[in-house]
Amino acid sequence: MFDFYLKRMDKIDPDEMSEIANAFFANNFNLKQTADHLFLHKNTLLYKLKRYETNFGLDIRGSSQGKLMFYLIADLFSRTLAEKRQVKDK
Repeated sequence: MFDFYLKRMDKIDPDEMSEIANAFFANNFNLKQTADHLFLHKNTLLYKLKRYETNFGLDIRGSSQGKLMFYLIADLFSRTLAEKRQVKDK
C-alpha cells in the first residue's frame, strides 16, 4: 500500500511535508495553531494541505483516518529520505 505513496514522493518536498505533519499532530490537528507554530498564514497551510490531499487522495482535514495516514506517510517519507542520505554519506 505504501508503494503507491512512495511513487508520488518525487512530486513533493518530504522535509516540508514531515515538518507540517509533525506540527499538525503536535497541535492536535488544529489548523490555526499549526499555522502559527510553523509561522505560516492559515491560507498558506490550507493550500499545502489541499495539495497533499489531491496528490495522495486523502481527506486530511476532515477524517481521522486521513489525518493518521498523512502523518504515517510523512513519517515514511522522512525515514526513507534519512536512509537515502545515510547511504550517500557512506
